[in-house]
Amino acid sequence: MKKVLYIAAIAGLALAACTKNNAKPEESLGNQVINFTPAVGMSAQLKDGPISGAVLPTDDSFYSIAYYKASSDASDSTMYVPLSTVSYTEDTWTTAIQYFWPKSTGSVLTFLSIYPAELVDNGHFVLDTTITNGWKSNGVYDVSEQQTYDVMIADAATGCTGSNSGSGVTTTFRHKLAYIKAIKLSTDFDLSSVASFTLNSVSLRNVHYQGSYTYNAWTSEDAIIDVDLHTRDVEFGQDGIDVDITDNGWDFLLPQTLSDDAVLELNYTVKILATGSEDIVKVPIQLNGKLEAFEMNKAYTFNIEVGTDVITWKPTVSTWDNISFSENI
Repeated sequence: MKKVLYIAAIAGLALAACTKNNAKPEESLGNQVINFTPAVGMSAQLKDGPISGAVLPTDDSFYSIAYYKASSDASDSTMYVPLSTVSYTEDTWTTAIQYFWPKSTGSVLTFLSIYPAELVDNGHFVLDTTITNGWKSNGVYDVSEQQTYDVMIADAATGCTGSNSGSGVTTTFRHKLAYIKAIKLSTDFDLSSVASFTLNSVSLRNVHYQGSYTYNAWTSEDAIIDVDLHTRDVEFGQDGIDVDITDNGWDFLLPQTLSDDAVLELNYTVKILATGSEDIVKVPIQLNGKLEAFEMNKAYTFNIEVGTDVITWKPTVSTWDNISFSENI
């Protein structure tokens, strides 16, 4: 049989030395409140999940922290807005305690934001001791144990002032994991009159699930895991089905380079209606034949078509063997 596969960040507080040129927050309060304009940067469409669009839901929230520099080229910075929850209140994304833009001429703020806040509260992510490096995992992050977290870290918002960000600090979140959006399964022809096709299971084999995140990149640990994405019998045919891959609550994947051993394993049964005979099929689809890696901010859809090789006959007729003999009588 032929098979076709189509593949369509408590914060570690970093405080730099405060020089006489660094205005303290209470000395630089203006009358312009710091607000935010969060968005979700997407390089691939997402399925329904914690974040399912390009705008952060208004019933959600995130953490943000801001650092002050006396000028854009100053080497020293100091915390201006402590780690705070940003939520949507009265049509504005803001903090419970209001913070105001500094009025010192030439001063700028840098904002570092992360979603969800539980990543920080539960100690999974911290701020690097070098502020410009932003958020990092607090040691090894285990995706298999944190499937409820859609890890998102916003692009660092640098050089912000009341004049260029007064309408809201542009906070563009990017997904730091990869994840499986969908698996679509069909047969190449309508064979419902002669056979039934039943999907038994779909699994990912030999993928990394632990790694460290820093400098906007993941480093995988050596450990690998097998993940059962679907484990229930469901019939499919030419019209196709969207395979329910939430059986075991696994959505997110660690970004990683795919080895030759990384496969999507499909198990299905073909039953011939006329005889009741069954053919149980296991197909390991090598992923790096189509993909080099699972990448950050990418949602993957696997379109799988099960081909059928119909049995046909090629009759021929053997020619007569001519035998002759002679006899004199």
